[in-house]
Amino acid sequence: MGLGPKFDPSALGLDDMIRQVPALRACTSEKGAKASALPTGWAKNSTFEWIDRNVADLLPDAELVLCDDGRNECCDFLLAGRRAGRETVMMVHAKASDGSFVSAGALHEVCAQASKQIGTIGQFSPIEPKQVELWSGEWKGPGGEGTVDARLRVCRGGWNGLDGPGIWSRLRGLLSSQSTDREVVMVLGAALDRNRLFDQARKAKPPAPAVHCIHLLRSTMAAAASVNARLTVFCG
Repeated sequence: MGLGPKFDPSALGLDDMIRQVPALRACTSEKGAKASALPTGWAKNSTFEWIDRNVADLLPDAELVLCDDGRNECCDFLLAGRRAGRETVMMVHAKASDGSFVSAGALHEVCAQASKQIGTIGQFSPIEPKQVELWSGEWKGPGGEGTVDARLRVCRGGWNGLDGPGIWSRLRGLLSSQSTDREVVMVLGAALDRNRLFDQARKAKPPAPAVHCIHLLRSTMAAAASVNARLTVFCG
């Protein structure tokens, strides 16, 4: 991986892939504390709330934004829309930490989920998510975080009026086309600092968490590439 004083993140594709968003440093919770969710959305300073409020930063022309979080989720949020005139389907995975700058533990969990569920957006026989029937209903926090009235956060254009199975049928049609762009996004609240990660990777003896993080990111990039998808990481 070229670790050490001459470490070059751009040579590994990490420089453009990891995007620093200072506001995410305040997100020390993934979904909020118990009973913190409101009917309109998630608790402030949670990564779920940041995603819900900043969809335009992920996919500016999103026509579909739905929360699949639960005990049998394929990802935390599914987005569909257009980017640069091309149909785009995006899986978003969220994670938070208590303020760590290089959290290999948090990254391990979210990378494992992203890699495990990558078949959902594969072109050939995309794997149907297990919670499709829940998509048109409310979100109930699996950890007692409360209830949000609607999993469907944005639903317009050709998606308007579709129930869960209808949404998946349309998604499957998009995913079956090789002209559809596929993206995997990880939103890491207070779990990773891009500059500190790179600084640690440049040490003569890089700390174990930094080595682990670089390896996890490269492995997840490879998993995404296996379905012709691009990986992007937003961190604080």
